[in-house]
Amino acid sequence: MIQVSDDEFDQICQQAYESIPERFSRHIENVAFLVEDQPSWQHLERLEDGASIQSPCNPQGSKLLLGLYSGVALPNRGESYGLCNTPDTITLFKEPHLEVSQSVDDLRERVRRTMVHEIGHYFGMDEDQLRDMGYGSA
Repeated sequence: MIQVSDDEFDQICQQAYESIPERFSRHIENVAFLVEDQPSWQHLERLEDGASIQSPCNPQGSKLLLGLYSGVALPNRGESYGLCNTPDTITLFKEPHLEVSQSVDDLRERVRRTMVHEIGHYFGMDEDQLRDMGYGSA
C-alpha cells in the first residue's frame, strides 16, 4: 500500500481524464467526475461479480470497488432523457486504489484503467466488452 495526499490523487485523476483520446472525450457530456475516499455501503451493493481483483495486497481477491459509473448509458437514453439535468457520475475511490498499488506509477496506471473502464460504461459497454478490450476490472 502506498500513500499520496488528496491533492496528489486528484491530480492523478485529472491526468487520467486528460489521457482519454479526444475522439471519445468530446462525446462526454453532463458527467460529474468525483473522488471519494471509500465506497459507501450503497456503492458496494452495486458491486458486480466482475469487480474482484487479486494482488499481493489483496491475496484473497476480495471485492474492492475502485470506481463506479452511475447514470443512464448513452445507448439507453430515450427522448425524455434531456428533461432531467442531473448529471451522470463517475466516482473513483482513493483508498482501494492505494491499497492495491505498489508504486505511484502503478497507481497512475490503475487510476487510468479505472477511468477508462467507467467511461466505457458511460458509452454503454458491459463488463465482458471491457474485459475483451483489456479494460476489465483492474
